[in-house]
Amino acid sequence: QTMESRIRLLTDLEKAMEGFSQAVKTVTREAERGGLRGIHGPAGKLIQTDDRYALAVETALGAAVGNIVVDTQEDARRAIELLSRRDGGRSTFLPLDVMRPQRLKEDPAGEPGYVGVCAALARCRKEYENIVWNLLGRTVVAETLSDAIPMARKHDNRFRIVTLDGQVVNAGGSLTGGSAAKNTGILSRANELKRLGRDRAALEERLRETERQARAAERDREQIRAQLEDAREEQAAAQQECVRQEGLVSQGETVLTAAEQALEALAAEREDAARRRDDITGRAQEAREALASMEAELAALTRELEEQSAGMEEFTARRRELEEGFSAIRAGQAALEGERNTIRLAMGQLEELRAQLESDSGQRAGAMEAVCRQKEELQAQLEEKTGRLEQLKGTAQGQKQRLGELTARKMELEGRRSTVDKAAQEKNRELLDRERDSARLEQKKMAADMEEKQIVDKLWDSYELSRTAAQQVRRPLESYAAAGRKVAELRRNISALGTPNLGAIDEYKRVSERYGFLTAQRDDVQKSKDEILGIIGDITSQMEEIFVREMDKIDQAFQQIFAELFGGGHASLSLEDANDVLNCGIDIRIQPPGKAVSHIRLLSGGDKAVVAIALYFAIMRVRPTPFCVMDEIESALDEENVERFSAYMRRMSEKTQFVAITHRRGTMEAADQLYGVTRQEKGVSTILAMDMEQALKSIH
Repeated sequence: QTMESRIRLLTDLEKAMEGFSQAVKTVTREAERGGLRGIHGPAGKLIQTDDRYALAVETALGAAVGNIVVDTQEDARRAIELLSRRDGGRSTFLPLDVMRPQRLKEDPAGEPGYVGVCAALARCRKEYENIVWNLLGRTVVAETLSDAIPMARKHDNRFRIVTLDGQVVNAGGSLTGGSAAKNTGILSRANELKRLGRDRAALEERLRETERQARAAERDREQIRAQLEDAREEQAAAQQECVRQEGLVSQGETVLTAAEQALEALAAEREDAARRRDDITGRAQEAREALASMEAELAALTRELEEQSAGMEEFTARRRELEEGFSAIRAGQAALEGERNTIRLAMGQLEELRAQLESDSGQRAGAMEAVCRQKEELQAQLEEKTGRLEQLKGTAQGQKQRLGELTARKMELEGRRSTVDKAAQEKNRELLDRERDSARLEQKKMAADMEEKQIVDKLWDSYELSRTAAQQVRRPLESYAAAGRKVAELRRNISALGTPNLGAIDEYKRVSERYGFLTAQRDDVQKSKDEILGIIGDITSQMEEIFVREMDKIDQAFQQIFAELFGGGHASLSLEDANDVLNCGIDIRIQPPGKAVSHIRLLSGGDKAVVAIALYFAIMRVRPTPFCVMDEIESALDEENVERFSAYMRRMSEKTQFVAITHRRGTMEAADQLYGVTRQEKGVSTILAMDMEQALKSIH
């Protein structure tokens, strides 16, 4: 941007032909309009040279830099006549048909510090070579003044020598030198304009390349970021799957442990049942043996009964006892048989359960092996994703290093830009100084021209003499004092004659007509005034009515909003003079919660601010506006009042769009859009924007 500004400045200077005289500008512009033919332009615009020799060539040209090159002497004559007619100043013309080159007869080429002949160091079109050699053919360029003085002394000061820093050893031995401003001449300006054009093109190309690299780096970074996010998602999914499989393994191990415990319990129960079966079998065998013994005893008793009939009653009683014992043994045997069948059924069920559990144990063992294999596969995938993640991290680190290099390069360019800015500022200050000097000289010239014009006008007004006629009758003055006295005496004599008013009658008629016209105008104005005063009175009464009505509405809204912002209390608005509502003041009475009624002047700064905000909101409630800008009106409030203010402003945003300039956090949190301005670099402002709703969605 600084380079663009400098290029525009130099281009404007080139277009304005800054540095050339008014005569050169007049002739050149007339030639551009077609009023003059054969004009090629000033010599300084036709000659080019390298930056190293620019100051020396400009110094050698001197005033000849503004000499105008023309085709013929006739073209020069017409241009001179134009300057004479327009009073445009003087200039030197260089006709191509008569100008002959000048060359050195001496040969200082071998001298220390010799650079070359000034004409040979300048470049131009072939048709201007005679002009260049005529102006610069006898001027030698040396490195320094220390080299130029011995060179001039050796050749008896027969030619002029100019050093690269602008010091001059004139022919004859005189020296001209001192401090010379660099890059301020016409040739330097043209060279600088070309150089700036090349530098701008190079910088634009570098800027485009840097932007391409930045875009490529941004794309790479976004791609790597996407890959990193994908890897992270894959890693998270793998970790979740690993956790799920580990849970399944743990669950299988738990089920397997429970099955093993159930198998152990079933085995113990089976052994207990076997013992119980053996016990029941033994008891049944004993019962069968006892039954057999009783049956044998019964048979013996029966035979004995049959054989013996004596003792029948005892036998009957014994028989009854034996039959009862036999029934009891029969019942015990049936119970033992039932218990044995139940135990056999339970043992069968236990055998089936054991077989089923053994089958389930095999299935679960297979499931555990499958889970272990899947866990190993997931572990391998996790290791692969971890390696890919490390690789992506390395790539991201490389991109960060590349971005750091680009940033360093950018900082280097910014440093160079700052240096160029400082140099441009210095040149601009110098240019402003020159412009101020030129403006002062131009002002002096304008003052002199104005003074001359005033004198010529006074000469005509006082004596009816033109400038040419006055020059013809002018006489030399022997004494200004005597002439002044003579003029004063003549003026007194003229004043003593008096002034005859030959047109008094015509003037009276004219004044009388003017008086009648103005009187009619006065009457019309007075009538209009009375009508306007009546209209003003009607408007004033309507204004008073509207003002009182709207004042009541604002008072009611103010009371409600005040209570909302203060969390209670009372407030009111009243007119100081009800008879003069448009000119009187408005009295604000405030009673904050827990305080006595007081005037607004007795409140603290924060309370005053809340009252003012409440009043403003009350006005907006009565007369809502579509758009409102608030500039830190809540800066004096505490955090609680800021929250109340922002909440109420949020409610009012349904009808009014608010733009709040603020530094308070509560106001920012209530906003829909945030805009901020930051200046990380001097003179470069950056606008930051944030949509709060989208920001909250991205956070959640």
